[in-house]
Amino acid sequence: MVNGLLSGSNFGSNGQQQTTQQGSQQQQSQVSQPQQQQQQQQVQPAATTAPTTSTPSSSSGLSAFAQQTLDRHNYYRARHTSTPALRWSSSLAADAQAWANRCVFEHANNAVTGQGENLAWGYPDTNSVIDAYYSESSGYAYGASQPSDWHSVGHFTQMVWVATTDVGCAVTSCSGGAQFHVCRYYPPGNVQGQYASNVLPPRS
Repeated sequence: MVNGLLSGSNFGSNGQQQTTQQGSQQQQSQVSQPQQQQQQQQVQPAATTAPTTSTPSSSSGLSAFAQQTLDRHNYYRARHTSTPALRWSSSLAADAQAWANRCVFEHANNAVTGQGENLAWGYPDTNSVIDAYYSESSGYAYGASQPSDWHSVGHFTQMVWVATTDVGCAVTSCSGGAQFHVCRYYPPGNVQGQYASNVLPPRS
C-alpha cells in the first residue's frame, strides 16, 4: 500500500483549493496537495472561526488519540529554534471530525474556515501521518521567503509554522477500511512570503 498526503493550509491568491482526489475511491495511502495563503490580509478569519476551547500541551485531560497527536506535533516543533508548542483545540478537532466523516479526500474551503488543513488517506495511525508530514523537511531550504516548490513541503511547513498556536485532528474509517486523517490548524500557516520568519531551522 502506497502512502499519500494532502496539505491544506495552502491558500491561493484566488482562494481556490488545489484539485485533489476523492478519498472514497482510493485504495492506497495518499497525502493531499498543500495549501498556501497568498497574502496576510487573506488569512484573517472571522472571530467565530478561532478555536473556542484549547488545552495546553501539558494537560492530561485529553483522549489518548488527542494526546498522541499533540505530542507528536510538539515533538517535531521542539526540534526547531523558537518554535513554541501547540495547544489542542477541541473546536478544531470537531471541525476536523466533521470533515473526515465525509470520507472525501479533498480540502475544505479555507477561505470559509479560516483554518489550515493537512489531510492523509490510508495511513494506519496518527504517528505515521505526522511522521510523513515531517519527512518533507529533508527537502526544505531554510531562510527563503517562499519555497521554490511549496507543494513538496507544505505539510511540514504548516506543522512547524511559528505563528500557528492551535491544532485539532480527527480520523475516521472509510470505504474498505481505509483511515482518513484530517488536521486543522489556527492561525493557518503557509502564508506566501512569510516562510523565513515562520519556518525556522533545526536546533544545532
